Amino acid sequence: MNPQMGRGPGRGKPCLSTGSLVTVAVLLCAPACFAGDWKLTPSLDLSETFSDNATLANDNQERKSDFLSVVSPGVSVRGQGRRLNLDLDYRLNYTYHAKRSETDSLRNDLLGHANAELWKQVLFLDTAASISHEVIN
Repeated sequence: MNPQMGRGPGRGKPCLSTGSLVTVAVLLCAPACFAGDWKLTPSLDLSETFSDNATLANDNQERKSDFLSVVSPGVSVRGQGRRLNLDLDYRLNYTYHAKRSETDSLRNDLLGHANAELWKQVLFLDTAASISHEVIN
C-alpha cells in the first residue's frame, strides 16, 4: 500500500480543502442548528473480482491476473434543522490484491453540501466539499 496516498505534496500530512474546513467549522460552531430531522445511514459494500489484467498493462506489456477484494465502509448524513441543511456522503474504498499486496490501495470519496444561517437573517454560509479519485493519463 502506498503510504503517501491522499497526503499533501512531500509533507506526509492529509490534504484538506478550504471547503472541508468551513464545513467542519459550521458543524462544530453552530450546535443550535442541529434541532430538526437528521438521518445517519451507515453502509458496507464488499466485492470480489477476478481480472486477467490486474496491473492494467498495455498490449505491449505482460498482463498479470489477480483477484481483487474491495471493502467499502461508508456513511450518509442527511439533515434539515432550523438553521442548517446538510447533505453528506463519505466512503472509504480499500482494494486488496491477492497476489500483489504492494499494489493495494485506499481511496476516499466524499461529497457534501451545507447551507447555514450563522447569524439570524444577517449572515449565511453555503459550502460544498468533495474528495474523489481522478485518473490522470
